[in-house]
Amino acid sequence: MKQKRTKLIVLIAAAGLIFLLDKNGFLSLFKKGFNFFSGNVKNTIRKNLITPVSEDEKTKKELDKCLTENFLLGEENQKVRKMLEAGIKPTTKITLGKIIGVNKNQLLVVFDASDKKPQKGDFVIDEKNLIGIIEEAKENTVYISSLSSEKTKLPVKIWGSGGKESTILAEGILVSESDKLIIRDVLDSEKIKNGDRVGAVAKTGETFFIGEIENIAVSDDKVFKKAEVKPAVSVSNLLTVGIITGQ
Repeated sequence: MKQKRTKLIVLIAAAGLIFLLDKNGFLSLFKKGFNFFSGNVKNTIRKNLITPVSEDEKTKKELDKCLTENFLLGEENQKVRKMLEAGIKPTTKITLGKIIGVNKNQLLVVFDASDKKPQKGDFVIDEKNLIGIIEEAKENTVYISSLSSEKTKLPVKIWGSGGKESTILAEGILVSESDKLIIRDVLDSEKIKNGDRVGAVAKTGETFFIGEIENIAVSDDKVFKKAEVKPAVSVSNLLTVGIITGQ
């Protein structure tokens, strides 16, 4: 009992001493040190628990952006390489464009305005294939008529399925009839057959592939015949195209 009373007296005396010290400002330095320490601990905890989350999200967004840009650049690089393999002259200017709109017979393409501006009539290609001709050119967009457009009227050449492009079998005019590519004005005496290749010559001199003959019909007068062409590529599957802008 006496020990408990002694402990109580000591506690009361200690509390009184702390009260007097605090009242006279002797504990202010201790309080500042404690607040400083506890503040640093809080900041450290907050930094470790919160910051990494936002940094991870930011990093993920940057990574996704880089992967997307890398994919697009890789795609463009692959397109350019395949275009160069198509026998395009080193002096020929090619402007790359992104397809941003497609309807039945027309494509809307955006391109870098710093490149040479395309003009009406320029060939639009996908790798080795001709897919359309520029109908209208604006600041950094062009409207392209696909070969299946009713406006198509293009001189073409026909060569054998296994022959060289220099060995021309026949010539004619490519038009579109009921969404089919048809070569007209081919002389009946010309020896063409299914599987023969069809192409057109750009203003720069290169020949670009259009498709292969898959059906031939002789006219009633037996002077001319016409041939249906199976397109080499479908424009609905394209993302990037090349525009032959000159030399």
